[in-house]
Amino acid sequence: MEAPPPEGKRQPTLRRALGRWDLTAIGINQVIGSAIFLMPSQVAHAVGGWSCLAFLAMGLASLLVALCFAEVSSRFESTGGPYLYTRAAFGR
Repeated sequence: MEAPPPEGKRQPTLRRALGRWDLTAIGINQVIGSAIFLMPSQVAHAVGGWSCLAFLAMGLASLLVALCFAEVSSRFESTGGPYLYTRAAFGR
């Protein structure tokens, strides 16, 4: 069990900022999370020459979802992610 912090010392808080490397890691996670190593050939077979445009469209859709999460997360002081947002929206 940890001892309480001495008076006058505050508990550390989360940084509420994302740097360039943080955003790069999030972007890579989005790409690899969509099975980037298996999907291109299947998409090219199904869509043909439009496959590059399909990947760009899905990348844009992922960006829009990420921007929505960024907006919602900026409205909360505590951590919790989607669970916290859902609890705040619909209650317990």
